[in-house]
Amino acid sequence: MIKYLVSSLTVVVALTLTTYAPSAKSQSSEQCPAINCDCNSLPNVQWALVCNAHEDFIKNACVENGNTPKDYCLVHGLDGRPLPLTIKFSEFEVDDSINVKELDERIDRLVLNIQAGINEAREDVAEKKYKRTLQILKLQDSNIDNIFQLQQQIDAYYIAINKAKKMRRSWKKYSESAELYAAGFRDLGMDLSANIEQSQTDKERAIFSLLSRKALRIAGKGFEHSGHAYAKFNQHSKAAEAWKISSDVATSLIEINKLNTNEYKNIEFIEFQAASRLHRSSLHWLIDGNIEKSIADLRESQLFVNRDGQQNLESLVSNIEEDLQEDGILTGR
Repeated sequence: MIKYLVSSLTVVVALTLTTYAPSAKSQSSEQCPAINCDCNSLPNVQWALVCNAHEDFIKNACVENGNTPKDYCLVHGLDGRPLPLTIKFSEFEVDDSINVKELDERIDRLVLNIQAGINEAREDVAEKKYKRTLQILKLQDSNIDNIFQLQQQIDAYYIAINKAKKMRRSWKKYSESAELYAAGFRDLGMDLSANIEQSQTDKERAIFSLLSRKALRIAGKGFEHSGHAYAKFNQHSKAAEAWKISSDVATSLIEINKLNTNEYKNIEFIEFQAASRLHRSSLHWLIDGNIEKSIADLRESQLFVNRDGQQNLESLVSNIEEDLQEDGILTGR
């Protein structure tokens, strides 16, 4: 399995739900430090128990593999790792030389470039300029990474000078831009995928498969970025929706890969990615207080994980529903 480590994600949220108290074991130094599913931050006892059980399981496998992770976290906290996500985080040294206005202007220019690139890609496909289409997609993929890096710099600066309101306002603007171009790439990818089965030659089929998968991977990343951004200013329902859409994008990728036998080997990774995105969506719904939607996303994630993971998630869903019924939160179930 592909090893994919995600660096720290910090989102400060006020949790009013039942919290989980760290155990002595979880606080002690352990083997395989590359794995930390951030279970103790989860705002629900049942979630934390399932998270810790799976973390122990993958840590044991990691130890047997020479302290190298083989598996991903299942249910996880916001700082959990490793996860099969595309979002990448960086640390920045903040000094007085940072010009936020200049960084904002660079972001604005890149956003306009991305929107223009989506239109250009569509025009090139219509004219069968497929090589140029791929070049445009690669360029815009890089631009999206650059925008997220710039936004993180702005975030670090506002945190350093204790300007929380400006920080939240900045993430709000970014979230809307990211969601907009992510939707553009999703729509492009789905339109390209519709041409795969209609293609007259194997070469044309392979071209549309390649381009659609590239566009959808970019879309999934964009929705991850948008979900992260919404959470930065405590819009957890919006964050949940963005993470859910990113999971739907991964599901589309799975179906496209099944049409192309050469890519079938990548399906397991994308399945874990779809599940992780659903777990993040479920967590944000839980923080937002929408338990029914949280459970719905947990249920859906069971489609994408192995048998051990399914059993853990089934137990989690069952226990949460039982607790809620006893509390009178859900009725008629």
